Amino acid sequence: MSRVLFSCLPVLCTAPLAFAAPEPALAPVRLDGPEVARLAWDTRGLAAADFDRDGKLDVALVNNENGKLVLLYQRAPGSPAVTADRRAVSRDRWEPQLEDTRFQKVSLPTDQRHFALVAGDFDGDGRPDLAMTGATDALTVRFQGESAGFSKSWTWRNFEPLQGQATMVAKDLDGDSRCDLAVLAKNRLLIFRQLPAGGFGEPVSYLTTEEKAGYLMAEDVDGDQKPDLFYLAPSGEGSLRLRRQIAPGAFSSEISLDYPLPAHGMAVTRDAEGRLLLSKVNLKSRLIERHT
Repeated sequence: MSRVLFSCLPVLCTAPLAFAAPEPALAPVRLDGPEVARLAWDTRGLAAADFDRDGKLDVALVNNENGKLVLLYQRAPGSPAVTADRRAVSRDRWEPQLEDTRFQKVSLPTDQRHFALVAGDFDGDGRPDLAMTGATDALTVRFQGESAGFSKSWTWRNFEPLQGQATMVAKDLDGDSRCDLAVLAKNRLLIFRQLPAGGFGEPVSYLTTEEKAGYLMAEDVDGDQKPDLFYLAPSGEGSLRLRRQIAPGAFSSEISLDYPLPAHGMAVTRDAEGRLLLSKVNLKSRLIERHT
């Protein structure tokens, strides 16, 4: 696949008088790549972390088509480990002719269909672990061992997970510097707080009225430096459901705010004053909308 380079023209702004120094030219924006890695069509749940702790960001994905957990370890371009993995692919459907990515692919077997995937240190050993919701075991946490393997796991089955990808968040929700989990389930929002010795126990469950929801996020909404939880629900023309954190790892009753749907690719940023901004793609208008 040919590489594509996008750029914008540099803009030079100068003052009309000789005593004023000209403003520097804006550097052109350049996007290199793309680099191509072959993945199955039924791949979902991208999670990024430095899994091998070499200072480079790696990627984990779920391949439901072949029942695999795929780890893409970032390597230096042209390294032997990457070059050996490159190969031509079949042409029975659209595929790149050659894999040229700098990521080395490692696959681990899975025994069920998975929905959401997040990464975080869930046992306090400094290594990124993986948490997945699934069709058989509602929640599976796979812990990374010393040899970069993921053989040790923990499961929790007592809920029905929603099948969307953006239905789980890994974040320190109670201020103890340990990574916790928030999971959207059918009619429930579950909070798994990490135990002092690592791992998880029984979750705290909050009732919801939604069987379909998504875009679960954990951000400080009210400015108290504590993460709150919110998600989108399809009730009416759409709503944003918010739970403020009122004690370490404990959340208020749900507040419903009008938020028009459909939304696609929602992202959270902050403006210059630190206020929360929600950006989404409106599939009806085909515009990117930003809401404060």
